[in-house]
Amino acid sequence: MWAMIVKEFRQLRRDRRTLAMMIVLPVVLLVVFGYAASFDVSSVPAVVAGPRAAQVPLRAPFQVVRRAPAEGATWAQDELRDGHAAVAVVTGTKTVILIDGSQLFTAKAALAALQAHGGLTGSGLTGSGPAGAEQAAGGPAPQVRVLYNPGLKTADIMIPAWPGWSWCSSGSSSPASASSGNGRPGRSNSSR
Repeated sequence: MWAMIVKEFRQLRRDRRTLAMMIVLPVVLLVVFGYAASFDVSSVPAVVAGPRAAQVPLRAPFQVVRRAPAEGATWAQDELRDGHAAVAVVTGTKTVILIDGSQLFTAKAALAALQAHGGLTGSGLTGSGPAGAEQAAGGPAPQVRVLYNPGLKTADIMIPAWPGWSWCSSGSSSPASASSGNGRPGRSNSSR
């Protein structure tokens, strides 16, 4: 075993290109990903449904992409599921705020913005209109529900990636590689 380790280090010392890639590439990737990969959420797409949809004011970072006074909670959940919005506000007898938990960083930013805008009592909904006046006067706070990843756990969104990663990284054990290239598994072209 020791002989193999020594051989590999000797080979690495001879191959300057590989040595340079081992040193330079991680540094370049650290710099690139340090600036390119940002998890700051500046805009949270939202939809508003229910009879008071036109009266619900949402402040930044929420960006209303659609208001649907004739729709209800089912439509709002469909909008979240289809990826048209990350937050849905459903008005009615009680205001319900639905948050798509599968978009982890957006969901956390939405919750933080709701708490920063006066806690969940005001929830960014206070302002003009009956809904805002009711909540500003100490009315019922909106109910906040996180869908698709209620605990906002990173593992819940990363676990589905593991099978895909392992399948891609083990190309030699894929069914396509079991074929010998002639369309029939088990027989190679050279055995004819």
